Amino acid sequence: MSLQVDPVESEAKLQFIRWGVAGPGRAATRFAEGLDAVMGAWLIAVWGRSPERTQAYAKRFRVEAICDSLDQLLATDIDAVYVATHPDTHAELCMRALAAGKHVMCEKPAALNERQLKKVLKAAARYDRLFMEAMKPPFFPLYSQLREHLRVDPVGNIGFVRAGHADATLSPDYPLHFRELGGGGIMGIGPYEAFLALD
Repeated sequence: MSLQVDPVESEAKLQFIRWGVAGPGRAATRFAEGLDAVMGAWLIAVWGRSPERTQAYAKRFRVEAICDSLDQLLATDIDAVYVATHPDTHAELCMRALAAGKHVMCEKPAALNERQLKKVLKAAARYDRLFMEAMKPPFFPLYSQLREHLRVDPVGNIGFVRAGHADATLSPDYPLHFRELGGGGIMGIGPYEAFLALD
């Protein structure tokens, strides 16, 4: 049996999402590269603290609106914001974006502590907007296979989890190395291991 899809009807049902990026760094580069493969998703605005980096990002990914401030980004005709700034700014930027009526996907860690996260979630509920941490493993096909395997052939009660993660490509001056920016292994790559253990 084959499924026939009417392209006109399919396009009519497709919801277009206009994205803005806050923080045009390494993570936002991967985001933009991936967004090219998503039907109905457009990257139309970018803001960053470094004008040079912001300009280069906009040129590379053909972004029309280059914003001088977060307020300018939030005032553009976008539906959602991808927050990829340093972790110490995530909670504040997310709350401002939600208050501006934008949906938010925030790079991990979404906040530096539980208190901040509760404020962000409260803002998302108050403004009726989607807030999501950019935790991609649940969407990997291999992860889906792992979950299905464990459903069929469980390992039993889990009493201890040991996990590791390394990225030798990060230069010594990479922001996630610095605690004052909300960096460090626990905040930077630890969420992957914590997610796996909790899930």
